[in-house]
Amino acid sequence: NLISALCISVLTLTVTGCHDDDNNSSITQPPSAASTKITGTAAVGAAISGANVALNCGGGINANTTTNTTGVFNANVPTASLPCAASVSGGSLPSGQTLHSVTTTTGSNVTLNVNPLTDLVLIKALQASGVDAAAWLIKPVATSLPTTTAIAAASAALKTALTAKGYTWPTTANFDPITSAISPATPTDAYDSLLDALGSAFVAAATTYPQFVSSFIGGGSFPVAPTTPPVTPPVTPTTISAS
Repeated sequence: NLISALCISVLTLTVTGCHDDDNNSSITQPPSAASTKITGTAAVGAAISGANVALNCGGGINANTTTNTTGVFNANVPTASLPCAASVSGGSLPSGQTLHSVTTTTGSNVTLNVNPLTDLVLIKALQASGVDAAAWLIKPVATSLPTTTAIAAASAALKTALTAKGYTWPTTANFDPITSAISPATPTDAYDSLLDALGSAFVAAATTYPQFVSSFIGGGSFPVAPTTPPVTPPVTPTTISAS
């Protein structure tokens, strides 16, 4: 299409990111270079729609795209630039709130979900790697990303902490917050139900998600899981409001 043609024309001179109406961002690279398509879902229970997705990858490669009405986004980056950190903001998220994630696999197709759970996994992995998580969240960079081993350990630690507070961790084999499939606003989806339960717990504890993140970075624990099913309709981005 015309937008793609213009991107190709401009990008022969300089490396940058372009996106079209299909929520797909691409970075031009030499014909012989391998490319990776990053696909993910941004959600807080409900899908995060119309949000900006900023990718910070190795080698100074950056890309930007947007989520569609179901929270899905796509972006193409040079495979050699992996891993990439993702930051989602705007759209149906409250002003001032940002969620993060990081790629943990390589290849021609990579899954990268972004939600409060991936945000907290990344924070815990950054801290375990000796990185100042609070500073990193203000300015995400690809040069200090934790290893896949650190991410896996952080995910396991989060599972232990959440189940101890009464939350139900998905029992799907090899469940991974960053790469496992999720269907936003679907009560029968165990992943979606966990996000809904977290959102409901924050509301019950009279705390916003950004406030909880500050507490979590300082060693704070999760609020107890709701004793009743999550609110209906599912928790929305505005329910998990910014401070």
